[in-house]
Amino acid sequence: MAPESGDFHIGAGSAALDAGRNAGVTVDFEGDSRPLGGGFDIGFDEADLITGLAIAHSPSPTVTVQTSVLFTATVTGGSGIAYAWDFGDGSPAGSGNPISHSFTTPGSYTVTVTATNSSGSVATSVELEVVQGAITLPEYWLYLPTILK
Repeated sequence: MAPESGDFHIGAGSAALDAGRNAGVTVDFEGDSRPLGGGFDIGFDEADLITGLAIAHSPSPTVTVQTSVLFTATVTGGSGIAYAWDFGDGSPAGSGNPISHSFTTPGSYTVTVTATNSSGSVATSVELEVVQGAITLPEYWLYLPTILK
């Protein structure tokens, strides 16, 4: 909530959150259903807080260089969510959910997703170790004779 800029949305720490009662109003000023979450909110906004944000990735737990990794964010509450990703490797940020990404060099990376909706933003991160993949050998071998003198 930032009244100085005209934002009167209820935030996670608001005393109005889940503190109201059923006054027969079934939607808030944005058309969100009432109640959302644990109960009715006081005022003209019904908070649609994002809760339980987590990241999963596949393959897991080992990620190798130049392998496409599928990242998925999950939430337990909230709707109308936009997802922004930072893969921690200096590459451009990504958006959407799920999303794929390939790491170009081995190392430790912090992958962060930020989930945003009309009630605010939350972020979470996961630490990822990217390793060099196994060296693949060709299907055929060339044997050279060894000559001893």
